[in-house]
Amino acid sequence: MAEVEYGITNAKPLHPISLLRVPHQGRRLTVGFPPFEPEDYQMVGRNMRDRYFHSNELPEVSFEELTTAESISVVAYDVANAKARIFHPSLLRLGPIVSASEGIFVNPPKDQLGKFILDGDRLKKRLNKAEKVGKVWLGEKDFGFAPYETFKLGPQTTDEFVFGGLAIILEHTCGDKAEKLAIIASPEFFQNGVSVEGFDGTEKSILKYVSLNSGRQNDDWRLMVRGGYFYDGYKFGKLKQRDKR
Repeated sequence: MAEVEYGITNAKPLHPISLLRVPHQGRRLTVGFPPFEPEDYQMVGRNMRDRYFHSNELPEVSFEELTTAESISVVAYDVANAKARIFHPSLLRLGPIVSASEGIFVNPPKDQLGKFILDGDRLKKRLNKAEKVGKVWLGEKDFGFAPYETFKLGPQTTDEFVFGGLAIILEHTCGDKAEKLAIIASPEFFQNGVSVEGFDGTEKSILKYVSLNSGRQNDDWRLMVRGGYFYDGYKFGKLKQRDKR
């Protein structure tokens, strides 16, 4: 018979967390709120998969990473709050991209081992199942591709950015303008427009992550859209399907 250990077994309470619901592509998107704190990218992913307590109706919930389009919908819902609490002190990580020789792939698919596909030829084959929308390609699960000639690098006006291919695939919109990014980059919040950095062409495909934050240029703020290797910034997590009510 197994030996019984007497005494107190300390409880392991779940972390309390709130939920934020926002509109996204004609449906409701539910994320944990506030966003997960700035940490190493892999650590944030592990934290999202932890268990959290929301209410008696949802006593145990967990989260998964958002696509770039989903992250943009969350920010567009309350830009002023995001700017003050996320963009100014740190940054918001939108999601993964692959910088390839001919352009930028966003939200790249994963292989059977759960790793992002980086091979340019394999990603190009995925475009056969994607839809050509104007100057870019849009596929399933917010996968997209924009050739370098479809968007501008460096400082630019809000219109130059939101009508460009990069903004279109990040937001995954079928129109010729990224409407939610236009809200985020509005002169109401960023009088000096946008600066796009870290999306230069590469001979070898490289995995990067897109972030948004407030950058300072000549003593004035503008929206910074950056593609980099590692960013220790805030990140929203999507409520897992099995936890939804």
